[in-house]
Amino acid sequence: MLEDDLVVYAGHCGAAISRVFAGDEVVVEFDPDGRVITDATSTSRSFEVMECRAHPDSTLASGTDVGFCLLAEPMDPSTVILPLYGCERAVLEPGLVTTLVGFGYDEQGNAPGAKRAVQAELISASREIRIGDDSHGPCSGDSGGPAMVAVESANDESPFEWRTVGVLSSGISGSPCGTGYYTDLGAVLDWLEQESRRDLTPCFDGNAWAPSARCTSFQRSAEGVLSAGAASFAATCGPPYAPMPDDDPPEVSILAIDVDRTSDPPVIGVRVQASDRGSGVARVVLETLSGEGDALDVRASELAPFDVQAPLSAAARRLRVTAIDHATLSAMDEAELTELSPRATTRAASCSCAAPFASSPLPSVGFLLLLGQALRRARARGKMVSRRAA
Repeated sequence: MLEDDLVVYAGHCGAAISRVFAGDEVVVEFDPDGRVITDATSTSRSFEVMECRAHPDSTLASGTDVGFCLLAEPMDPSTVILPLYGCERAVLEPGLVTTLVGFGYDEQGNAPGAKRAVQAELISASREIRIGDDSHGPCSGDSGGPAMVAVESANDESPFEWRTVGVLSSGISGSPCGTGYYTDLGAVLDWLEQESRRDLTPCFDGNAWAPSARCTSFQRSAEGVLSAGAASFAATCGPPYAPMPDDDPPEVSILAIDVDRTSDPPVIGVRVQASDRGSGVARVVLETLSGEGDALDVRASELAPFDVQAPLSAAARRLRVTAIDHATLSAMDEAELTELSPRATTRAASCSCAAPFASSPLPSVGFLLLLGQALRRARARGKMVSRRAA
C-alpha cells in the first residue's frame, strides 16, 4: 500500500482485477462458472476495486512491470508504507537486508493463500532489483509481493522508517523458490503518480527533502512489527514536517468540464483550480451526483493541475468538487451537467496479459488481488513458465 486506497502489484497480472483481500490468509474457491468464492473461514477482508491500470510495458525483465489499483474505500492508514525515494535510496547496496512478503507457494510446494515473509539480501540494483537466493527468496505465486527495508530516522519516537523498495516481477525458470527480480518503484513513480493522480512521494519535492503533512509513518520495530499509537512525522533525510496554524479553508473552483463520448460509459474530465494559503491542498475530490444528491462515483487527485476523470453515469445530474487541505478544512464548488460541453475528446488506456496473483505490503497485513480465470489457470498448472512470472 503506497496510500490507504492505492495498492501496487506486478503489472503482468493485468488490470482485470475483481477484488482485493487484506489479511493473513486468503482461502479461494471457484463456483462452476469460474467466479471467485471466498471461504467463510478466510481471515481476510474484501475491498471493492474502483479501477486498476497496468504499465503499458509490463513485461518480465522490463523494469516497468508494475500496476496499481484504486480502492472504493480506504484501508487502515497503518498499512501504508511509502516508497524508498530521494536520499533514502543510498541504502540500495549489495548485502542490504530486505523483508519479502507474498501469498505464493512455499519451498515445500504447499498451496498458496497464506501470507509468508522472509528476510533476504539484495544482490544488485540496476534495471531490476535482484534479491534472495535458493534458501531465502520469493517463490512461485508471489508476484507483486513487496520488498521492504527499514531505514534509519532522526525521529526519536520512530528510529526506523519502513519503505517499499519494489514489487516482485519474476524468478528463475525451473526453480520454485530463489532469487527474485523486483521492479524498482523509484524508477516507475512518475508513471504511478501521473496515472493515479496521487502524490506518492509526500516527503519530497523532486529528489529534495520537502516533507508535507502526509510525510508520516507508523512506528515499527526493526523487524517490522507495528507498534500501538498514531503516526509520527518522518525524518529520514532531514527535519520532520512542522505543522503550522491553519484556520482558513482552501479555495476551489471548476475551470473546465469535458466529456469523452467515445468511451463506454462516457468519461468526464474536470479541471479544478484549488489553493490554500495555510497547510496546502492535500486532495481534490470529484463526485458525480444523481438528481437526489446521491454520489454515483467518487474520484480524487493530489497533484496540481488538479485534473480529475470519472465514468459518467446516465443518472448523473450534477458534479461536486471538494478541496481538502492538510488541516482537513474543505471547500466545495458544484456544476449542473447541463453546463457540459458537447465536445468529445479521445483518451486511451492500456493493459497487458494476465498471470496468477499479486500480493501484500507489510509483515503485519497482506493483500491478494484476484484475477478470476488467470488465477484458475495458475491453480491448475501450479507454476509459471520461464523467465517465470513469480
